[in-house]
Amino acid sequence: MVKKFHFIPLFAIPIIGLILGSFFDFQINSALFDRYNGFGIFMAAFGELPVYAFTGVLAYGFIYLCKTYDKIWQRILLYILALASVGVGLYYQGEHIVSVNAYNNKSLLWLGLLIAAVIIGLGALAGHFLFKNTDQSPKNILFILISIVVVIGFAVLVTQVVKAIMSRPRFRFIIDYTDDAKFYFCNWWQSGKSTKEAFVNKEMLDGVIITKEEFVSFPSGHISNTASFIAIAAYLPLLNSKIRIKQEILFYIAFAWVILLAYTRMRVGAHFLSDVSMGLLINAVGFFVVDFILTRKTNLVPNKEIAAE
Repeated sequence: MVKKFHFIPLFAIPIIGLILGSFFDFQINSALFDRYNGFGIFMAAFGELPVYAFTGVLAYGFIYLCKTYDKIWQRILLYILALASVGVGLYYQGEHIVSVNAYNNKSLLWLGLLIAAVIIGLGALAGHFLFKNTDQSPKNILFILISIVVVIGFAVLVTQVVKAIMSRPRFRFIIDYTDDAKFYFCNWWQSGKSTKEAFVNKEMLDGVIITKEEFVSFPSGHISNTASFIAIAAYLPLLNSKIRIKQEILFYIAFAWVILLAYTRMRVGAHFLSDVSMGLLINAVGFFVVDFILTRKTNLVPNKEIAAE
């Protein structure tokens, strides 16, 4: 559960960004653009690391809960969920490292998967210490974990649907592969489908074949997914009273990480200010709704009585 005033900046900043982006998207990206900025590429590869590390925590949590259930089918389901968590984290973190948005070398997917395995393993190790000393009941532990998953799932689903509808061209594309960037620029409320139809699968003079990946600018998937780090940082401390006092600090550290990632996504021309603002706003809506339900339906303040349920 999060104090409601903490949601004020979580909503205010993306709304302000969306308003500013409505007027100055093109100008802001023009000033920031550095297609091969090293830090920007690094963040494209590892900016979502906190969320994928959480899949390790999630997997460990499901396994930890197995001992609290007597029925075989319940334990099997929890083991399946644990394996699915690891699989999702392993694939997507590994793929992000070598994707066109990051280091752009699919032949090194094996290395990306290896690095992802280390990240998830460290998440599982953190989960070991977190659940070893938890003072929450098994029921509340499961509720907390599922709540975070719902925030992540909501953000990913909504983002992908809107991306498919809008087909907004990325700034790097209109700068690198069109003869009039301002002509092909689309505001966030405008569809880019006509441009997409004209360019997708087209081979450019430098031999590059334009893919649909260049037409998923709005909203930012990196940001809508990584913003779940804020929910993770807010909810995992509820598992243990010793770290619960640091909930607010962790909340704003995660918030700062998301803002930093948003800046780097604009820096490399992958997204506009309105893209990253909407990505954060989508996640904030899901997070707020889930937190509202948590506040009304469940007492998640760790204490001995709850732990003894």
